[in-house]
Amino acid sequence: MLRILENSVLPLIIFSLFVTKAEALNYNTAYMVTADHSSTLSLDSHGEHSYASGQTPWVYLKLKLSDLNLNSPLHVLWSWSNYTDSSLNETKLQHFNLAGLPTDKEIWSVAPQPWWLTTGKPGKWTVDVAWLNSRGAMGTSTATFNVTPEPLSSALLFFGGLPLAAVLLRKKKAA
Repeated sequence: MLRILENSVLPLIIFSLFVTKAEALNYNTAYMVTADHSSTLSLDSHGEHSYASGQTPWVYLKLKLSDLNLNSPLHVLWSWSNYTDSSLNETKLQHFNLAGLPTDKEIWSVAPQPWWLTTGKPGKWTVDVAWLNSRGAMGTSTATFNVTPEPLSSALLFFGGLPLAAVLLRKKKAA
């Protein structure tokens, strides 16, 4: 009987602890998410925040209402940058009116457009977030994410680009 409980209950308990931990997002922490107004993390099969080329990254931040001064605006600075090429960076400043806010403040921000469309290349990226609310909350957080080449683009390069390169190489050798 103990063996049956061990085989069926223990994995269920471990799974439920993992799922609960994965879904509980901390306050004052920036997370990479799948879309606007989503708290679903953009995790790949390795558990890392990841987006495909051409996909737009979103960052999410949740602040406690009790930490905020509702009579003062909230200022949030988002700084997007490539981890290996510091020249690829862009900042965005947002201001929020908190008067009459009924619940904790949740904020989503997309990578700045059109900058991201021309700059968002494969590699490791960071989003540094800083917030200030006079006589209220202030803090910083950093989220990292990867941009991976689209599988279709890689397949097109392999099946189209390599044969084309072979033909050009053969023509060059024949000449």
